[in-house]
Amino acid sequence: MARRPPQISQNRNSPPSISRDEIAREAFRIFQSRNGAPGDPIADWFQAEQTVKSRTLGTPARGNQPSAAGRNAARNVARNRNRRRK
Repeated sequence: MARRPPQISQNRNSPPSISRDEIAREAFRIFQSRNGAPGDPIADWFQAEQTVKSRTLGTPARGNQPSAAGRNAARNVARNRNRRRK
């Protein structure tokens, strides 16, 4: 008997999840769109978070109002980027 892959149960009322990897890829795309010019990585992260959310959830982007998790993730990205430069 063939085994079936496990079913992923998702509450119909809960929105689909958005991964940090998706946001990071979008933030990097934003960075590249400036041709690598200096900018604000936290602002890039916030913009990427909103873009990915609007794409995934089908809701319009609502400016730079990131979630607490997004702010923390953006700080970590910036911190790690600064450590690599030293």
